[in-house]
Amino acid sequence: MTTASSGPSLTAPTSTLTIREKLLFSQAVHKVGAGESRWTQVGDLLRECPVVDRPEDYWSDVACRGIYDALMEETGFDKLLVPAQQSQPHAEAHLYLAQHYYELRMQEIRAEIEEKEEKFRCVSHLFTDHDAVSRARKLTPIPSLLPSCSVYCDFLTSNT
Repeated sequence: MTTASSGPSLTAPTSTLTIREKLLFSQAVHKVGAGESRWTQVGDLLRECPVVDRPEDYWSDVACRGIYDALMEETGFDKLLVPAQQSQPHAEAHLYLAQHYYELRMQEIRAEIEEKEEKFRCVSHLFTDHDAVSRARKLTPIPSLLPSCSVYCDFLTSNT
């Protein structure tokens, strides 16, 4: 078993991976295949990827095999895999694996966009409220219509 600093644990290798990393891993497996002779290629693809921020030795052959086994089991696609196709590039089960994580990544991105839109709405309301206060300050209140708020009226007229 490897340590967290040098590679993922073989007992729970996917627990520290982000959805993006799982997607990239599954795309690499789909591209080159899976098998003892393929793990070096998968690791090389992930080490070269600019959005993956892991130590060089994280994507070792042993770690890649552990991640692959865990992802296939987690998704249930291990039952679809024909052993003869495992090492073949573009195997159907690997395509399903990549599509599964693609969909999860799209959901994650949608949630991030919605969160940012909500923050934007909050900020835009602040600007809208600020604009309303600015416009209210420019209005000349009629004290006879608002006798109970003379302090507020004095505030508005003194700040113009």
